[in-house]
Amino acid sequence: MKLYEITEAQRNIIDLIIENEGELTSPLASQLDMLSVKFDDKIMRTCEVIRTIESQAKAARDEAKRLSDLAKTRTNSVKSLKYYIMSNMIALEKQTVEGDLFKVRIQKNGLPSINWEGDSDNIPDRFRLKPPPELDKIAAKAAWQSVKDQMADLQAAEEVYNFRIQSGQSADDLFELEWKIKALQKKVYSVLPEDIRVTVGQHLRIR
Repeated sequence: MKLYEITEAQRNIIDLIIENEGELTSPLASQLDMLSVKFDDKIMRTCEVIRTIESQAKAARDEAKRLSDLAKTRTNSVKSLKYYIMSNMIALEKQTVEGDLFKVRIQKNGLPSINWEGDSDNIPDRFRLKPPPELDKIAAKAAWQSVKDQMADLQAAEEVYNFRIQSGQSADDLFELEWKIKALQKKVYSVLPEDIRVTVGQHLRIR
C-alpha cells in the first residue's frame, strides 16, 4: 500500500469511527489491521489515527466552550435588559406597556422562591434533605496508600496458597502460609475495610 493510500484509508476509518459514535467495531478493526502487515507498523498507523481524532476532539471542545460562553453572555444580557425594563416600570408604577410589536407586563411567578435564612443546623428534620452516605474516596485512597505494600504481599501470598492447594498440597502443610495470610488480612482490613474494592487499572500512553 502506498503512502497516499494509507493516508486516505486512515481518513476513511476516522470518518467511519466518528459516524459510529466512537465505537471501533470488528469491521473497522479489520480495516485497521489491513493498513500494514507488520505489527509495529500497524501500531504506529493506529497512533496516527488516534492523534488525528484527539486533535479533532480538542477543536470540538474548544468550539463547544466558545459557544457555551457565548450563550452564557447572551443569556446574561437578556437578564440585564429585562431587569432594566422591570426596574423602570416599577419606578413609574406601570404594570403594562403595549406597543405595535410587544406587550410587556409585570406579573407574579408561578412558584415562589423558598430559602432558609437561619442557621442550617436548625432546619427542622421534616424540611431537611438527607443525602445517602457516600464513600469518602480521598480518605479511602489515603488508607490504601498506607497499606498498599501489605496488600501486595497479601495478594502474592493468596496466589501462592491457591496454587499449592490446586497442586494437591494438603492444608496441614500450609499452616505457616495460612497464618501469614491471616496476619496480613488483619493488618490490611483494620485500615482498609474488605468491602472497599481497590482496582489499579492500566492506560495507554502515546508520546
